[in-house]
Amino acid sequence: MLKFPQIAREAAPEDPNVADTLGWIYYQKGLIDMSYPLVSDASKLLGKSAVVRYHHGMVLSKKGKTKEAAAELKAALALDAGFP
Repeated sequence: MLKFPQIAREAAPEDPNVADTLGWIYYQKGLIDMSYPLVSDASKLLGKSAVVRYHHGMVLSKKGKTKEAAAELKAALALDAGFP
């Protein structure tokens, strides 16, 4: 599952969607320190995406940054009230 997002990241290192996808996979594998910079950068560039803001909030939570995590999760809900 990790091979293709890594290849995509090499092919499009500036694409925040690719960074978010790879960062989220790292998160799911428990690789929080690898996930954090990718998802954080993606969130800065894709701030209107509820999914990306959710990913960022979850990573921040795992990093122990609870206030920042809560702000990101609230932002995700504000962008899309129906966000699961």
